[in-house]
Amino acid sequence: MSYLGVTSLQNYDSWVGRSPAEIKRAVAALPHGWLTVFGSVVPRWANRVRNYFNETPKQLTLLDVIKGADLVHDLPRPGLYATGALPDLPAVYRDSRGKHWFMMVPGGAVYHMGNGKPTGKDIAKAQYRWQSHSVFKLVSPDSTGGSSEVILKNPRKQMLVGRTGQTMPIAGDVVFDNVLRGSYNFAETLVRGFTRHEHYDVKPHERMVAPYLNPPAFTSLEARVFPPLPR
Repeated sequence: MSYLGVTSLQNYDSWVGRSPAEIKRAVAALPHGWLTVFGSVVPRWANRVRNYFNETPKQLTLLDVIKGADLVHDLPRPGLYATGALPDLPAVYRDSRGKHWFMMVPGGAVYHMGNGKPTGKDIAKAQYRWQSHSVFKLVSPDSTGGSSEVILKNPRKQMLVGRTGQTMPIAGDVVFDNVLRGSYNFAETLVRGFTRHEHYDVKPHERMVAPYLNPPAFTSLEARVFPPLPR
């Protein structure tokens, strides 16, 4: 395989036949991760294949409050970016691969309910009302400035917490609907701030016409290969 510099990473032909793990390693080696690759605009092709980077856990273990708080404070500029995005008492989980997952406030999941196109009124209404939420949203920031995302069904309309150290199987609760599912973020709110997240992830999702191309559920990044894009 040839070297993956910025110019190669900006061309999907360089991705085809490679694993997302290889692409992500090349991006993580850049000074500003995905920001260096894409600049001001995420290409349509990158939006379409973003879920090849999304890792979905089968189980989650709740960390104790002190460990969770430490992880929140380790996020870049936590007092600025995490404010409003996480509950006052953050719930942080670890999956079987050792990755950490942060549960977002209810308003962060509005794009994963209904038809996936909430109004401003819907967003304001849902922001701090767990009882109104039919799903949970958790994100796992990575070394590129992006994050994996998982959406879980919440039929009982209650807050997902569990007991400290308790491992909860979640595979059966993961939402895989093509519009409402968790999708990979090229600019995670907890790392890059909401404005960048909105520009890189929310707006491309809203403008999307063709469906996402998705890998088989629960597979590892190493086991996946980027396919040619349908014409």
